[in-house]
Amino acid sequence: MHRGNVIPSVEPVGCMLALLAMQRRVMIQADEVLLARARKAAGERGITFPQLVRDALEHELSFGEPAPLSSSGIVDSGGKARLREYQPDAWR
Repeated sequence: MHRGNVIPSVEPVGCMLALLAMQRRVMIQADEVLLARARKAAGERGITFPQLVRDALEHELSFGEPAPLSSSGIVDSGGKARLREYQPDAWR
């Protein structure tokens, strides 16, 4: 029973259910070696595998949008490019 300024305790199960309600389950695909490395890293850090994945997503997306290209290359052939048939570079 709640009396005066005493704050009732919150059950750990209730906190977990509230946290799960805010998150969405997703599926990822990765090879067994990568998954084993990730599970090992999570264990070494003392966190769960899903927490490692969440942390990795936060880290990857924390840098924001990539910077736009600052310049583009323009070549002036003096019209000579229009006079010959297109030949792709040999390395392509």
